[in-house]
Amino acid sequence: MKHPFFSIEKKEVEFVFDNKKLTGYAHQTIAGALLMNGIYHLADSKGGNPRGVYSYEPRSETCYVLVNKKERVLASKTLIANGMMIERCAAKPKIGRKEYV
Repeated sequence: MKHPFFSIEKKEVEFVFDNKKLTGYAHQTIAGALLMNGIYHLADSKGGNPRGVYSYEPRSETCYVLVNKKERVLASKTLIANGMMIERCAAKPKIGRKEYV
């Protein structure tokens, strides 16, 4: 019997993170695609310290990125797409309503 995960078509997509062209798979989150490419630093705290994916919990708000100039996108919840322009956040944004791409 085939497991559904292993039957997923691995469609490769290209995206840009901080002006660097990278590739990932269409079924991955932004965080997963960045981790696969060896990128762990997704944002900077208000104090200037690097921030990365701390947890994949539903309420985790540690990995915001900018996607196509849109702020407050959770890298651990948003699927990667072909042509996405992703940027590292300068500081953790104000917490309030959630936004997803």
